[in-house]
Amino acid sequence: MKSTVSELWTIEDVADFLKVKTSVVKYWLHTSGIPFLKIGKHYRFDPNDIREWMERHKNNCLEEDSLLRRIK
Repeated sequence: MKSTVSELWTIEDVADFLKVKTSVVKYWLHTSGIPFLKIGKHYRFDPNDIREWMERHKNNCLEEDSLLRRIK
């Protein structure tokens, strides 16, 4: 189920949740496919989408780490 507008996160909320700086979240907006909504000039994030994105990203990192270990 999708979140209502009042439940959407700001860049600051996402940064707090992921324990990164807001500049990192802004970078991800343009480079990593982090899911977002643009409302006017404001970026908003569905918490469920962020959690799913984080899980996919975590799995990709684990796969890449495993490949690197085999190469070494």
